[in-house]
Amino acid sequence: MNIKKWLMAFLTPLALIACSEVDSLVPNAPSGEPYGLSSSSDEAPASSSSVVFDGSNVVYRGMNVYTAPYGSVQIYELDSVTFDTTRRVPYSWNFSSKPLYLVTPDIDSIVIDSLSLKSPYVMLSTDYSNRRYNIVDVRDANAFAVDKKTYFESIRARYLMKFGMSFAEAKKQASKEVLESFGFYANLFDKPEAENVQDPNYRIYMAFIEDFMKYTTEDTVVAKIEKCGNLTCGTEFLKTRFLTESLNMLNDLSWNMTRAENDDDLDQYAMLDIEKSRRNLLFLKSFVAHLLDAGLCTAENEGKAFEILDKNIMLTCRSEGWEFSYKEMKHSMGTMTDERDGKTYKTVTYDINGKTQTWLAERLDYNASELQVPCEHRASCCGMYDVGGAFSLDASIIETRKMCFQRHLKDCPECEESDFWNECEEGLERSLDTLKYRQHMDSVMVEKGVYQGVCPNGWHIPTRGEMDSLLDYMVESYNPTVPKKHENIDRKGLVGDYLHRTFLGNPTGFGLTSDEYDFYVVDEYNRACSAVDRYSCYGDEFPSMAESYVRCIKD
Repeated sequence: MNIKKWLMAFLTPLALIACSEVDSLVPNAPSGEPYGLSSSSDEAPASSSSVVFDGSNVVYRGMNVYTAPYGSVQIYELDSVTFDTTRRVPYSWNFSSKPLYLVTPDIDSIVIDSLSLKSPYVMLSTDYSNRRYNIVDVRDANAFAVDKKTYFESIRARYLMKFGMSFAEAKKQASKEVLESFGFYANLFDKPEAENVQDPNYRIYMAFIEDFMKYTTEDTVVAKIEKCGNLTCGTEFLKTRFLTESLNMLNDLSWNMTRAENDDDLDQYAMLDIEKSRRNLLFLKSFVAHLLDAGLCTAENEGKAFEILDKNIMLTCRSEGWEFSYKEMKHSMGTMTDERDGKTYKTVTYDINGKTQTWLAERLDYNASELQVPCEHRASCCGMYDVGGAFSLDASIIETRKMCFQRHLKDCPECEESDFWNECEEGLERSLDTLKYRQHMDSVMVEKGVYQGVCPNGWHIPTRGEMDSLLDYMVESYNPTVPKKHENIDRKGLVGDYLHRTFLGNPTGFGLTSDEYDFYVVDEYNRACSAVDRYSCYGDEFPSMAESYVRCIKD
C-alpha cells in the first residue's frame, strides 16, 4: 500500500480503517547499514533574520512554532554562553483543543510576529506538566517544533555544550543520538524540525515515544540521554529495565491486537486504537532490536534469534524484518478425521514424562445445526456448545424455563413464577435439572472413567487432571517468573495464556485462537467446568447450561 495513502487514512478519524500495511515504515536502511542522522543538512541553514545580536534589544519577526495541541507555549530567553534561562519573554499562546483519539496526533502552530530579544537563543516550552521544550537559535530557521524528541535533544545538547561543543554541533549530535536511542535508523527525519513535525511519519514516531513513556519513569530516560546519549548508558541493569518495560508494552499491544483478530463489530474509534497498536508494535520491534544490539534485520541475518529476558519471548529476523514470537514448546503435529461427517482436524501430541497426550489442535465442529449455538442468533457464540450439546445429555436432564417454574410451583401452589426467577435463571431458554445431571455424570464417569460427550469415538472431553498435566508440562518448559507483586498467581495460569498466543505465533501447537480461550473439562467432582477458570462449573449451585467450545483429547 502507498505509504502516503496509509498515513492519510490515519489522519481521517471518520474513516473506517481496514487492515493497513504498516511494514513500509520499518526503520531499516535498504543497504543494511544505519543511515547517518542529523537535525539539519550540511548546507548553511535558512535564516529568517540577518540581524546580528549584540546584547541590545533586537526585534525578531516571523517565527513559526509547531506543536501538538497540549495547552500553552511560553518563550524563555537564554544566556548566550551558559544557556541558562535569563528571563521569560512576555509572550504566551494557548493552543486550541483537538481530538485526542487520532492515531496520528494532530498539530497546531502559531506565528510570532514580533519578539524582542537580547540573545538569539531561546527555549520554546509547553506547560510544565507536559514536559516538552526546544532550545533553538532563532537565526537558524524561521520555524521550529516542540515535542518529545526536541525535549530529549535539547537536554542532551545542553550537556554537550558544557564540554565545549558548539550549539550547532551539539544539536546535530543530540538529534542523532535520541533517534537511535529509540531504535530508529532511517533518514526520514534528516530535515528541518518544521518539516519533520508536518510529516505524519514523524508524528506517529513521536506518538510511540509518548506511549512508551507510560511504561517507564521519564526522569530516568532524561538522565541517561543527557549524560550518555542513550537510554541504557551501557549498563545491563538499565538494559534489563527497558526490555522489561518493552515487554509490558508488548503484552498490552498483544491484547489489543487480539481484539482486532476476533471482534468484527468494532466502532471507528476502536479501529483507530487498533491501528495505533499496529504502529507501536512496528516501532517497538526496532526499539527492542536496538536494546539487544541486534542491529538491522538483513538477508544475511535471516533466522537469527535473540532471547528477551525470560527466554520465552524471542526477537527473530524474518524476511528482513524483526518479529516477536514465543519460544516453541516441544510437540508434534498430526491430523485425525471424524468418521461421522468426514471432517479432518489438526492434532497436537505431547510426551509428558513418558506418557503421550494427543489433543485436537482445533475446536470440534460436529453437527453444528443441531448441537451448537446457532451463529445467526448469537455471532459471538458461533462454534460453541451448551452443556447439553457438549455432553450429549438426555432430554430428561434438561428442562426449559417453563418446566423449571412448573417444578417449583408444584411445591408452592400459592407462589407465582416471578418468585423463582433466580432459581430458573431469568433470560435462559433451558437449564439443567441439577439432581438428574449429577447422577448422570457420576454414573458415566464411574462406568467409563472418561466422558465422551460430543467427541468422536476414541476421543473424550478432557478431565481437569489431563488439563493440569499439560499445564504442568508447560510450566516446566517455560518456567514463568511470577511478578513479586503477584506472588499468589498460579504459574499454571501464566502458561495457560500461551495456549492461545496466536498473535505471536502458535508456540505450543495447541492452536487455541484468542476468541476461543475457553473450553469444557470434567473436574474431579464429575462436573462440566471451564478449562481456564477452575472456579467456574455448571450444574452446581445454579442450573446453568453455559456455552463454551469443545476440545477433545484422545483416549
